[in-house]
Amino acid sequence: MEYDNHFLIKNGVLTMYSGNDTDVVIPDGVTAIGDGAFSELPRLSKITIPNSVTSIGDRAFFCCGSLTDITIPDSVIYIGVSAFDECINLPSITIPDSVTSIEASTFDFCESLTSVTIGNGVTSIGKRAFFRCEKLAAVNIPNSVTSIGAFAFAECINMKSVTIPASVTCIGKEAFFKCKRLADLYITDVDAWSRIRFEDEYSNPMCYARRTFLNETEISQITIPDGVTDIGNPSNHFIIENGVLRMYSGNDADVVIPDGVMSIGDHTFSKCGGVMSIRVPDGATSIGEGAFSDCRNLKRILLPESVTSIGDDAFRGCRRLTELSLPDSVERIGKRVFFGCESLAKAVIPEGVTRIEDELFSGCENLIAITLPAGITNIGSKAFYDCKRLGAITLPASVTSIGDGAFCGCRKLTGVTIPPGVKRIGNETFAWCENLTDIKIPNGVTQIGDWAFSGCIRLTDVTIPDSVARIGKRAFYHCSRLSVVSVPARVARIEEETFSHCSGLKSVTIPKSVTSIGSLAFYNCDCLTNLYISDVAAWCRIKFKDGSTNPASMVRHLFLRGEDITELTIPEGVSKIEAWAFYQCSFLTGVTIPKSVTQIGKWAFYNCRNLKSVVLPDPAPHINETAFVGCMLLRNRIK
Repeated sequence: MEYDNHFLIKNGVLTMYSGNDTDVVIPDGVTAIGDGAFSELPRLSKITIPNSVTSIGDRAFFCCGSLTDITIPDSVIYIGVSAFDECINLPSITIPDSVTSIEASTFDFCESLTSVTIGNGVTSIGKRAFFRCEKLAAVNIPNSVTSIGAFAFAECINMKSVTIPASVTCIGKEAFFKCKRLADLYITDVDAWSRIRFEDEYSNPMCYARRTFLNETEISQITIPDGVTDIGNPSNHFIIENGVLRMYSGNDADVVIPDGVMSIGDHTFSKCGGVMSIRVPDGATSIGEGAFSDCRNLKRILLPESVTSIGDDAFRGCRRLTELSLPDSVERIGKRVFFGCESLAKAVIPEGVTRIEDELFSGCENLIAITLPAGITNIGSKAFYDCKRLGAITLPASVTSIGDGAFCGCRKLTGVTIPPGVKRIGNETFAWCENLTDIKIPNGVTQIGDWAFSGCIRLTDVTIPDSVARIGKRAFYHCSRLSVVSVPARVARIEEETFSHCSGLKSVTIPKSVTSIGSLAFYNCDCLTNLYISDVAAWCRIKFKDGSTNPASMVRHLFLRGEDITELTIPEGVSKIEAWAFYQCSFLTGVTIPKSVTQIGKWAFYNCRNLKSVVLPDPAPHINETAFVGCMLLRNRIK
């Protein structure tokens, strides 16, 4: 993973842009623009995409309201769902011949789109692809297109002309709904037109067109050619191509997919609000990306034992889905497959699956039980994010990676044992697990990420193994019942707010490896009583952000190698006592400083109100004028 001028790039995929420029040039060498990489950037007006890019991800430019200038290069073969959704000022777009499909909602709500050129490689136009493109006046659909999805051009209220080629075999529900200003319809073949499957009257642009042109000649009557046996076919709502179910145009509550279907295509049932149950036939092997996404009333789906792969977002947003049995044949479950399935209560992952992908169960707020097989190696980022009712989970010993935010917001989770092969606990992995009382971190973990356990308000005890070399910012923020912390000997820096608001913390051990402590690291640790250190020389070298970051200023007792001390002797060899080193150390009564010390930093012994004696060498070191401010009992400073 690398950063390049606000671009976060991983293995050639631009996953995030963090800048605020209006004119952005994507670096050469980027091969894909990831999901949501530029979403909701209100100032972005121009984007330059290099010829190295082959894929534009879902929601890549979602809600870029100022975007007016973009050219999609010929290298691009895929443009994802909602890629330009709500780019309300985008005036024109050319889809290159290399692209084979216009996915669902790609240009949804592009209210300023006046011109669109659809490449000759496009075979399907997805649901809501150009929904409510209110200024779109003319559309010329190339003769490569075979299907037009539901609502594809619905509410394009200023559309005046549309060309439908002979290649089109089906047009989905309300594809041209409210296109009331449509004046001219161009077709090339009456036979082909007669065979088109229209889902309803509003899927047929003839219901609005005032003139129809056959091969550029206006016609007022139609002669059906000999050989036509069927005009339309409203009883067959399935469009199947080479065993792939490409489109469903019905509105049945209970859907039985026909035998012979080998694959459910991408977004085939997406946003089919009336569907309540679906049976997938025996022999089907794959469920495409977003195949059943946002089927808001889908409660039950039956998958056969032949299914091996379930694509990204397959059941995303199926809020009422309660019953789903994953067959043992499944080997891959994609990202976000059950994202937002709020009613799903239980899930058993089949033995053949080795990865829990990113956001797989994110937002499944009623998930109470999950069974993971022994072969799982990876738990993806936000895999169980905000699963509010998940009370327990057993991570198999095979797990070696747990992603950022994997269990963030799992408020009922009480305990987790992290497998021994895990090396890193990611950012926010267990953040706001409010009922987490017990966490076992194995020796071998080297990093605890930012916010990793923040908000775990019932966590009372945690053992950080010696293998840990970094504890991130706010890692234990607001762990208000945490009472004892021992920082491992490999940690060099205690980051900003690492233990901030640990209001029940009573004891902390800081090793000699620590060289700096960030701002507010122990802020609001009002119960901190005991500080344990092993090396005074090392303590004198610590760089504190300010006095409030020094835990010594809060405690009543300082233990040096287990001995409670009030008289402090700085070891020979120390040349400088850093700023704030013994700031507000009320337990100190005396200090002896050796000849090796040449400098005492600012506020080093500020407000040590019980300090009565300081023995300095001759000649005395340079002492900052604030070093002993507030030491009201100090009587003897020089030996």
